[in-house]
Amino acid sequence: MRFFGDREEYLAKLRNVTIRDARRKIIAAFSEGDAELIQMVRMLDEIDEVVNLLTEKAVEWYLVRNPGFSRKYKSMSAKRMVGVMKKERGPLGRICAEIDALSDQRATLMRDVSKRTDAVMPNCSALVGGLVAARLMERAGGLSVLAGLPASTIQVLGAEGALFSHLRAGESAPPKHGIIFQHRRVHNAPPGM
Repeated sequence: MRFFGDREEYLAKLRNVTIRDARRKIIAAFSEGDAELIQMVRMLDEIDEVVNLLTEKAVEWYLVRNPGFSRKYKSMSAKRMVGVMKKERGPLGRICAEIDALSDQRATLMRDVSKRTDAVMPNCSALVGGLVAARLMERAGGLSVLAGLPASTIQVLGAEGALFSHLRAGESAPPKHGIIFQHRRVHNAPPGM
């Protein structure tokens, strides 16, 4: 019994079936919500880098204009420093206002990431907080990948550089934690725990 007239008809049907299956799998993968959450975390990290770099360059510019400021700024937070420089007239003040606005956008995105994490991975979010859970998932590469990892691997996610350095050279102690260290209970735990 023949189902197809010739090889070309078979290949055409096979192509249509595989394309339909691939579309279904792509839609299923993106409907879980973790793909968007991963992109949100990556955007958050990029905004952090941009704000830090622009703040550093603005401080350098401000120090050229006000050399006496160098002693004062060492004890100031970056947010407060930008607030001081924002009062300047001209391009430096305008750039500092943009840095401040970008910092506010970052705070808003951080809250959105936390809310989204509560919806996508509620149990993990309840344990370690929305932002830490989202960063763990982003580092793992997705929710299903994170769910399949052993606890020892999750513990050192984010410390891969230190882990591989330890494995390669063996001179340093192995890392005890990675991203999970950002959680306040882990971060504030007494030494030796």
